Amino acid sequence: AEVMKRGITAVPEDPRFVLGLAGLSERKGNFDEAIKIYDDYLASNPDSLLVINNIAVLLSEHKTDEKSLDRAVSMAEKLADTKQPALLDTLGWAYYKKGDLENAASVLSGVVEQSPDVPVFRYHLGMTYYKQGDIRAAKEILEKAVAEDYQYNGIDEARLVYEEITKE
Repeated sequence: AEVMKRGITAVPEDPRFVLGLAGLSERKGNFDEAIKIYDDYLASNPDSLLVINNIAVLLSEHKTDEKSLDRAVSMAEKLADTKQPALLDTLGWAYYKKGDLENAASVLSGVVEQSPDVPVFRYHLGMTYYKQGDIRAAKEILEKAVAEDYQYNGIDEARLVYEEITKE
């Protein structure tokens, strides 16, 4: 952490030190600290899509209050013009977490179409279909998200929902 902080001081425009320091905070479960590190960097580098993405992910994954989820969507909407599936997935998942299932499904279906073999993308789309009540589509999408010994944030939920809907 100290090396990363010295790097940020020495080369403040280089995001690698910021990503490293924030990553350390995330691994320790200090999500508010990680968000602050990213926010500090974003203040002088407002167009950093990677940092914008990471803030939106942290807010979507680790906050449940309306203000945080509103901010997650607001941040993620800045990623809407990118063609990068991982960034668009963040947008779709932020919509999902906020409860905007229509926009979530629209964005996430395009993400899965672009990158059909990425299990976490399938998990996000499958959960969206599930919340929309489209059990057939959720089952189809989640089947591939849980088919192998994948590890991603949410795999346990994906497996539980998939088991639930395959019993029906």
